Parts: sequence; C-alpha cells; structure tokens
Amino acid sequence: MQSDQRTLRNAPSAEPPSIARGDKFLNLAVEHWESISKVEGSQQVDLLREMRLLKSSKNFQDRCQAGRNWAAASGRNPCGRAYGYAPVKGSSGELTIVEEEAAVVRRIFEAYISGRSAGKIAADLNRSRVRPPRRGTLWTTATIIGSRGRASGILRNSRYVGLVTYNVTRQYFDPATNRLKNELRAPSEWTVGSAPSLRIISDSVWEAAKSLLPR
Repeated sequence: MQSDQRTLRNAPSAEPPSIARGDKFLNLAVEHWESISKVEGSQQVDLLREMRLLKSSKNFQDRCQAGRNWAAASGRNPCGRAYGYAPVKGSSGELTIVEEEAAVVRRIFEAYISGRSAGKIAADLNRSRVRPPRRGTLWTTATIIGSRGRASGILRNSRYVGLVTYNVTRQYFDPATNRLKNELRAPSEWTVGSAPSLRIISDSVWEAAKSLLPR
C-alpha cells in the first residue's frame, strides 16, 4: 500500500480563480460577440484586432496561469495530454488511466531500472510496434528519458506516482542565441497536487528510476 502523505506546495484555494470575471477581453468576447459578428467590413476587423491585443495582455496571461496552477494543485490536469491517461468526458481537468498505455509505462520503468538504456527501450517498443505518445512518430531516447531542462519524458512524469506537477520550467529569450530557451524553476515555485487515482507505478520504482536519470 503506497503512502500518499506528501508535502504539497501551493495548495489550492476552495474555489478556482476567476478567469472570465473582470477580464476585459473575455467580457468583450462573451457579452458583445453577437454584436461583433453582425458588424461588417473594417469595423469588425478593428474590433477583433482590439480583442486580440487584449487577449495577449499580461493580465490575461496571468489569469490563465493562475487557473492552470489551481488545476494542478487540485490534482487536475492543467493542460496538454499525458501518456497513460485520457480525459474524462464532461469533467474538466479530470483524467482516467488507459490501462493499455499504463502497462507500457510500467514496462519502461522496469526495463530502465534493470539496466536497459533509454535508446534500447525505445528500439524494443518500436520493434513491438507499440504506439508512441504522438501518432505518426517513433519511440526515441527523448520520449523515454526526456530533458531535465524541460521536465519532459516518460521517466520524469510525476503523474505516474499520483502527483500533478506544474510550473516546473520557465521560458526566456536568450539574446546571445536569439532563441527562446527553457530552464528549471526553483522547486519552491513548482505547483504540486495530489492525484492518487492517477498512480501507475510505486514510489520505490519511481525513486529507483529517478536515481539513474542523468542530471
């Protein structure tokens, strides 16, 4: 029996943050869309342009980020899709385990802690024609082991031990390379929520794999 007594950071409030309420862009979109859709020509273009500008504002982004952090802290899925799970219809942010994919997750962890490299595990899965997380692609070393800087990869996904972790990385512009880069945030900035129903592997297997991951 796994213990779920965990130290969770940024615990959720009783209610989710209001994203629509008080947000100028969303109020415009909801309250005035019928009117905007009836406007023709340049007036409609101007109105839609203004709404797009408001949508990209820092205030809107902050509200969206707050909503995602609340979801994660509540044990819900803040965004995207995680291998091994499927969304529950009609329940925003709720996930359910896909057993066929969960079996693959267990296979990957067990192979890795037994000493098989991520590259060989990927080759084994491709040879067995196991469907990868993204259709139309193949299993690769990156799929298995991911990147520490991006907190990605099957072996780094904390959902498999019943934890939803969000806000782990931040994106910034590097003027030296003229590119966007990702870096890990300080652990104190992470949002971690408990989701026992999402557990696929044991804590001991998780810790064993974690100790073998490249730093």
